[in-house]
Amino acid sequence: ASELLKRIKAEKAKSGKKEKPLLPIKPEEIPFEIPENWVWCRLGEFSEIKRGKGPKYSEKGVAKMLNQKCVRWYEVELQYCKSVDEDWFDSISDDFIVKENDVLVNSTGDGTIGRSAIAHKEVEGYVYDSHILKITSIISQMFICYYINSNYGQEQVNKSKGATSTKQHELGVNNLSNFIFPLPPLSEQKLIV
Repeated sequence: ASELLKRIKAEKAKSGKKEKPLLPIKPEEIPFEIPENWVWCRLGEFSEIKRGKGPKYSEKGVAKMLNQKCVRWYEVELQYCKSVDEDWFDSISDDFIVKENDVLVNSTGDGTIGRSAIAHKEVEGYVYDSHILKITSIISQMFICYYINSNYGQEQVNKSKGATSTKQHELGVNNLSNFIFPLPPLSEQKLIV
């Protein structure tokens, strides 16, 4: 896992994107023991996390806007998507377009914050709104989804909710990037999934 993490970091460095450095993990932050071939890291060290786009709704537009209601536990339900202005939709950058296997995480809302789903083939090409965070990585996306929806992942969601001064809790890119993640080698991720 440590070699995998080094490889991912090297690839991210090649992309040239400026990233905010993440704090090293302190020994007291480590919640439990992991196998020797795993490594503790932060979610943002091996993934890209992006906040969605504020929509321009239109009843006569295209029904391709994902919102918090769409992101259920482990799956996306398209019956809740909204319609947006067609010209606005056509102008959206690829960064905000969902691809198959993206992990979508609700970033706000009591009862929905931290709920995550994996994008299936039918979700490809939809746009996600600003209350959703999208995670992409070369590791098993389903493993990430299981991790966030696990009791341990949800504990981290609850801890990040406490660090807010407004009534509306916000998970946010920075908070999610700093989640402490037990990273196994790729082969073990696949076996666990």
